Amino acid sequence: MENKLTCLAIDDDATSLMLVSKLIEKHDSLSLLASYKDSIEAAAGVVLHKPDIIFLDVEMPEFTGLEMLESLVKHPKVIMITSKADYKQEASNQNVVEFLLKPLDKERFNDAVQKAIDAIEQDMAV
Repeated sequence: MENKLTCLAIDDDATSLMLVSKLIEKHDSLSLLASYKDSIEAAAGVVLHKPDIIFLDVEMPEFTGLEMLESLVKHPKVIMITSKADYKQEASNQNVVEFLLKPLDKERFNDAVQKAIDAIEQDMAV
């Protein structure tokens, strides 16, 4: 991938959001456009920025990350990040590229990013 992929980070927990943002910024293939602590603002941000990848928490006030995905007409590749494994099946039903459990691990994060990159490249080849 020649150009950096654009990303949004969405998590209502400030510490988790900061960690995800730092991991994105340190990754050679990614460019962070914005980060959101609010799911309603985040949904508007996805429509506005049209990112390649979103890093999305599940449990948030107003509506969940999964509900946010359902509200989008078209959504980017999604890497779901949560503290509860219970959402894994529902996430796979939403075509989430990867499902990561908190606390985040840099190696698993990078593996998830590579999976998203591969999916984007496969979409472009079709």
